[in-house]
Amino acid sequence: MAQHKTDLPVPVHLRPQEAADLPGVLELINEMRLPGEAVLRPAAYQHLTAQGRVTVHVGMDPLGRVLGAMGTSLRAGDGSGLIHWLYARQDAPHITAALLSQACTTLGPRRLYAFSEPGPSALAAVPGLPIGHRYRLADALMGARFIPCSSQRFLLLDDLTYLEQPVAARGGEPPTKVTALGRNRGWLLAKRQGKAVVASAVLLAPREGTALLWQLHVSSRHRRRGMGSRLLGQCLDLADANGAQRVAAYADRDDSALYHMLLAHHFCLVDTLVAYRRGP
Repeated sequence: MAQHKTDLPVPVHLRPQEAADLPGVLELINEMRLPGEAVLRPAAYQHLTAQGRVTVHVGMDPLGRVLGAMGTSLRAGDGSGLIHWLYARQDAPHITAALLSQACTTLGPRRLYAFSEPGPSALAAVPGLPIGHRYRLADALMGARFIPCSSQRFLLLDDLTYLEQPVAARGGEPPTKVTALGRNRGWLLAKRQGKAVVASAVLLAPREGTALLWQLHVSSRHRRRGMGSRLLGQCLDLADANGAQRVAAYADRDDSALYHMLLAHHFCLVDTLVAYRRGP
């Protein structure tokens, strides 16, 4: 006699995170980090959730394994509800749906933001959901009436070995002044004409082999002269000289000039990071 397979509801158990859940939560988050992002350590995660600022709920399977985790809070300034992060295994869409439903219910009928705050593994505290790598969650947010409100591209240069000679020297310009940031955080690069800063960049020091180009700007009057490209080259030289194996960078959705300059210097697009909102 033929047996017919029946799709039964999968049990979902949501509860506040407990101390014993930490290894499972960290494993889940680290499995989903993007290329170039550092491994999240217990101390860094606990700093994010200290003093009750962020409430963390976990989704468990019947055996007590962590299948999902979500951090939420209310913003002090305007009372908006925040979904700081939501992680769920790709093979557990029911956990994603349950966590998202709980967030919308417990945060109440107010304006909600999702991924508008930096997540646990974000480089240099940059927010956004990587919609390419986590497309199922992106679809779930849209299905729950969230709409995109901002986005930026995340790029990575994964090989510095092509830097056979200092890139910044190829343009024949005087070297840019480099100032170390405090606590070994990185460097500020500034190019001046007289007293005016006409181009600047901030490079954050390598962390687990990844340096981060935090900012690069050329004043409008000095663009289209190759100055930005040479400044980027100097940042790459500096990263290489300080032991970086790769360099990450962010480009706002509207900054097409920076985006294409990064591509011209062998950066590859990793993903687009999107923040969402719902409600009035």
